[in-house]
Amino acid sequence: MFRQFWPELPFIDRVGIVFLLCVAVAVIVSLMEKRGVHENAVELSDVQFDTTKGFNFAAIAVVLILIAFYSAWW
Repeated sequence: MFRQFWPELPFIDRVGIVFLLCVAVAVIVSLMEKRGVHENAVELSDVQFDTTKGFNFAAIAVVLILIAFYSAWW
């Protein structure tokens, strides 16, 4: 879209403009929605956000491995 109107605009700047336009559209749509609870909405009080010790250990292990890779090959 911007390429034909503004060809000298760098690609990453075009990406930023499209991102901002998408955020603006999302905000406008969410403000236009009627207020209140929707019948298809997820009730967050019913969702369990706890994780197991095994998952926590694996997540920390993955982060440490990624830190090691990045520090070795940066």
